[in-house]
Amino acid sequence: MGRSGRSWMSANALVRRLEEAERLGKPAYVLHDTVVTGRLILSNRAIDVAVVVTDCIFEEEVDLRYCEFKRAAKFCDCTFVGDFNSGDDTDSRTVYRKNLVCNDSVFWEAAKFIGLMCEGRALFRDAAFLRTEPLEDPGHAKTLEVPQPISQARPSMGDSIARTRTSTEARASAPSKAVRQLSKTLVSYERSHTKTVDTPEGFRSHRSTSRTPRLKRWSATVPCSQER
Repeated sequence: MGRSGRSWMSANALVRRLEEAERLGKPAYVLHDTVVTGRLILSNRAIDVAVVVTDCIFEEEVDLRYCEFKRAAKFCDCTFVGDFNSGDDTDSRTVYRKNLVCNDSVFWEAAKFIGLMCEGRALFRDAAFLRTEPLEDPGHAKTLEVPQPISQARPSMGDSIARTRTSTEARASAPSKAVRQLSKTLVSYERSHTKTVDTPEGFRSHRSTSRTPRLKRWSATVPCSQER
């Protein structure tokens, strides 16, 4: 148990527990309120249990390329510090046989969904995509996304926490769940981790002046609930 009250787990341990849930015939693998350390690699797997992950922090990349989720995959209220790779310019075709749910989650770096197939619904209600640099495709020599321009300089982790919380609490209207999740994550991360991680550039001004970036064509109407 970390000093912030969160549990800690390595990415390799998460994979082992997921495999154990499949061997035991459980309907779902559930993980809550945990910091996952290391790169999580689920590529080239067929996962036959529902994956229900809530209120967790992933410190490094989540690699889901060529993975097949035969049941629902839910990553709600989570914070992804590294890339969330569900298909890039070299490896793609991640398959979701049921729903892919990322409601209220925060993506600090690139969230990649090239070539995925979702037979259910892909839901990103109140998700925040905070990468501010263009994502380049070296294989095709082009820019895959052009973020909205943000002029605010990137603050350090320590300098930004108080300002982020003050700005969030002072808003006239109630802040979105994603804002509250990121504020909570920043405080938890600073108290429980020794290395420095910068707050995403322009987070405060972006969240207070415009709508949350989201994939507009995807539905975002079904609330997150665990599939048993």
